Amino acid sequence: MVVILSKDSEVQIVSTLQLLRFYLATKVGIDPKLTVIDNCSGDRTIELVRSLRIRILEHLDPEPWSAIVKEALTLGKEEGVRTLVILDLKGGNDAEDAISLISRSIKEEDLFASAYILPVSNTRGIGCWALDRGLLTKMDGDFGYDVEKKMMDLSSRGELEVENVSERFRLNSKKVRRNFIRSFWKYPTKTITYFFRSHPLTVFGGLGLFVLLVATGTGIYTIDYFYQYNTLNYFPAILTMALIMIGGFFMVAGLMLNALNVLVERVEAIKKWVS
Repeated sequence: MVVILSKDSEVQIVSTLQLLRFYLATKVGIDPKLTVIDNCSGDRTIELVRSLRIRILEHLDPEPWSAIVKEALTLGKEEGVRTLVILDLKGGNDAEDAISLISRSIKEEDLFASAYILPVSNTRGIGCWALDRGLLTKMDGDFGYDVEKKMMDLSSRGELEVENVSERFRLNSKKVRRNFIRSFWKYPTKTITYFFRSHPLTVFGGLGLFVLLVATGTGIYTIDYFYQYNTLNYFPAILTMALIMIGGFFMVAGLMLNALNVLVERVEAIKKWVS
């Protein structure tokens, strides 16, 4: 279920709804379940949404943004959705952010817990969320405009772990780790393949770091040997050079594959509607 929060969003509301509806219908193969919650728009936002025959919940008087967010969370709880995506257009986020999170939730299936993309241009917006049913039940919406503080609060209580990704935050609940371990015992090959594909920076970066640590050890041995015997032991020297190159290759490969993953996710999410 996708809930779009809007206020005076006539410039982008149609393209956002059309892209989301097309993506959900063609890529995901489900009946698009879109809802717009409008906070007293003074432009043509409501009229445009109605013309697309998409459900809209109107507020005739301005409400605090926390009340609008709480309404979206309540809607998701009442309808018992597995994953609720909330897209706030006011913060500069668009359909691509929602599509990215939907794509992740589909690809990761039961391993997916929740994710959060910060507002692009307005810290008073809430950005784009994807909340699984477990975390959704814990969200009360009483956090005003300070979304990041709410997320950090959940993190401090162990509900979320925070990872910096470029200029954004991605927040995953501990459910990811629990499900990963359980999935590994049931489907080891599939789980390992998923981990290599989804986290190349962790895998190759960690492997590269390990190789470089070994290279540090062989390098220390080579230097110590030289000072003791005043001659170069070629085998550890060559091995050290080889390990440095291999370790560097793994770390660069991890960075490149991680960047490629982000690019592929974007392309896969939008390639149908750009053609």
